[in-house]
Amino acid sequence: MNRKKFIAARIFLAIAILFASGFFPQPVFADDGKDCQEENRDSEGECPTPTSEPTDTATPTPTETPEEPEASCKLSISSQDFNVVEISFGVSGSGDYPGHIDWGDESGFDVSSGSGQAGHGYAYNSGGVTEWTIVLTVVGGNSPCKETVTIDDTPLPSPEAACALTATDQKFNVLRVKASVIGQGDYPGHLSWGDGPSVDLASGEVDLEHGYSYNVGGEISYTAILVVDGAPAPCSLSVVIDDSPENPNPTPEKDRGSEPSPTPSTVYSSNPTKGVSPNGWYRVETRDGELWVIEGSGREYPVGVEGENPIFLADWTILVESEDGLILTDRLATFVRHLGVSGKVSGISHDGKWINYVENGQNMVVSIHGSSYGQGLAGEGIFSSMSFSPLGP
Repeated sequence: MNRKKFIAARIFLAIAILFASGFFPQPVFADDGKDCQEENRDSEGECPTPTSEPTDTATPTPTETPEEPEASCKLSISSQDFNVVEISFGVSGSGDYPGHIDWGDESGFDVSSGSGQAGHGYAYNSGGVTEWTIVLTVVGGNSPCKETVTIDDTPLPSPEAACALTATDQKFNVLRVKASVIGQGDYPGHLSWGDGPSVDLASGEVDLEHGYSYNVGGEISYTAILVVDGAPAPCSLSVVIDDSPENPNPTPEKDRGSEPSPTPSTVYSSNPTKGVSPNGWYRVETRDGELWVIEGSGREYPVGVEGENPIFLADWTILVESEDGLILTDRLATFVRHLGVSGKVSGISHDGKWINYVENGQNMVVSIHGSSYGQGLAGEGIFSSMSFSPLGP
């Protein structure tokens, strides 16, 4: 009997050691932690399914693959100068040169991703309209970008022929005009001044000047006519040159034969001013050795007498130093009187009848009638009682 107990004890101990070492599986428990006994079973007699504790498992990070850029394009015409165009473009795509620009005339070039500008000159139909289409394509793109270039070489309609002629200024016999011409050809305009000369004019606007001949002491008129080829009517302009004196010149003195010179007088008559008439309306000056008269209105004309240092006297005659000596004339040169002496005029008597001049360093006096009349030529001492007006400016 003791032997049986001993064997049983040994078996129990071996089983306990096996349990402690985990040789046998652990009991199954329901969700409430109790072992699945009879009282823990469900209505169908099944033991609840045990819930095992979740085990944390590291999730590996996925490797990102770079996305390919979406293929696209942009194209616009930035400027056009007749047959030369400038374009702006943009390309987005893969590879070194994903874009290609075709100018439309069998020429073009490849472009890389990014933006840029380019220019191109086209051939065109002379006298007509020419169209070209620029195409920008991108590898992988859905649709190309396009722009149309139109080159219009159609001739403009000819402007209607026309003219205009206006006076811009007139100084006595010199006329300034502005002439306008619209027409076809090199010189469609023809301007006749009305006194013989004429000039051909190109299309456009131009300022012109013309000097007319005139009637001394009278009036004359001319008509300038501008004709343009194809114009419905010419343009004309009337010109009037009036040389009638506003302050008539007194009748000049005539030669008095052997009449003696007047007796010297000390009575004041006028203070002569070089080159200015007694009433201040006329002025006489020398241009290239020839006398010219300028009126207060601005009209001017040559006298027709050569000389220097002209002086208006009280009787409206003009004293002049010439190569032939001292002479008298008037503004219209109706007479020329040689005084028979030479020298530099230094003064005029108050009554305007005597002239003080210097010849070879000596002061001399001569009558306005000339040395051939009476005592016209004499030394200054004879006229010591006379006073001479100093010459004005």
